[in-house]
Amino acid sequence: MSDVPFQPIALRLTRSVVINGLLAALLLCGLVGWWERHTALDRLEAALRVQGEELAHALPEAVWQVSPDLVQPQLEAASKRVGVAYLAVLEPGGSRPIAEVGQQQLRGLSADIDLPLLREGREIGRLAMMLDRAAIQRSVYEAMLKSMLASLALIVVMVGLVLLLLRRHLQQPMQALAAALRRLEAEDLGAHLDLHRPPRRTRDEIDEVAAALSGLQQRVLRHVDELDARVAERTEQLQRALEQLKILAVTDPLTGCHNRLAFSQKFPEAVAHAQRYERPLAVVFFDVDRFKVINDTHGHPIGDRVLADAGQLLRETLRSSSDWVARYGGEEFVLVLPEASLQQAVDAAERLRQMVEQDIRVPLDGGGSLQITASFGVAQWQRGETGEQLLERADAQLYAAKHAGRNRVMPAVAVIA
Repeated sequence: MSDVPFQPIALRLTRSVVINGLLAALLLCGLVGWWERHTALDRLEAALRVQGEELAHALPEAVWQVSPDLVQPQLEAASKRVGVAYLAVLEPGGSRPIAEVGQQQLRGLSADIDLPLLREGREIGRLAMMLDRAAIQRSVYEAMLKSMLASLALIVVMVGLVLLLLRRHLQQPMQALAAALRRLEAEDLGAHLDLHRPPRRTRDEIDEVAAALSGLQQRVLRHVDELDARVAERTEQLQRALEQLKILAVTDPLTGCHNRLAFSQKFPEAVAHAQRYERPLAVVFFDVDRFKVINDTHGHPIGDRVLADAGQLLRETLRSSSDWVARYGGEEFVLVLPEASLQQAVDAAERLRQMVEQDIRVPLDGGGSLQITASFGVAQWQRGETGEQLLERADAQLYAAKHAGRNRVMPAVAVIA
């Protein structure tokens, strides 16, 4: 579309007016010529007949009463009338001219006007008149030329007026409309469209286009606002979903504690913090006693309920926001206690052991409830110790508690040299 050259509507309409005006002028000139050709001969013949009758009445007096020499001057005077090609006074019977003026090559041809010259009721001769058809043709051409000039003058005036009106009422508003559209950017959708048109009592198509464009702007703005609101809502929903995914990615779905992935990410950070600032760090391994027997005897749903209740108890009894618990695997949990000494960790594990024994009661399908116990292995990080070594010591204490009879807390007191 951009390869098509631009042409103003006003120019196109003006050119159309000029072409059609010229065709109309030519048609009008043709009609005028046709009409003039058919009427000029009749008008001229009628006028010359009147003159011929007057001349026919006067000639007998001049010829027979005054002097025959006056005939020639009267014919010459009469021949000066426009439209007379040949004028002659003929003998009775019209055989030989007594006097003649004009184009003598027309002598002998049939006269256009043939009038008798009468004296006392007797014909004494005839008056023959031939019309100047070339003069008639010239009059036709003159009439056509006048009509053409008048039409051209009218066309020039009309084209000037049409061009002025088109420029004022069509071209300038449309150019302003196009310029406003070219300047329109996404951030300017609400800009008012001003075509700089004077106030009028009526509306036209350009007003309708401008109003439709303004309506489109408003609809687009509303749609953009709706889209912004939807995008904001979807973004918020997506953000919440991402946060939930992040939580789900590091959360054990059964117990609500951190999963093994979260533990592998957070525990090295806790050990690094303790090493860098030489701050205390304790680890507690928690394991449900005889969990395999529970699964085999009561089924996995009861075993899942035991783990869920145990995880909830561990999460709810953490000392502060700095403490955290993760499901390490199966029925094993790991409590990470930053800023906790060995004795504080042992005391916390003992409280948990008692709460597990006293508070966790899992209802059974056949009636009654299942009471569980747990064993704990506690170790505190020591200078020069890695995270893996700390976990191994705590895990060893857990197995020591199992071998010592279960339902107990075993702290690691050995110091790495």
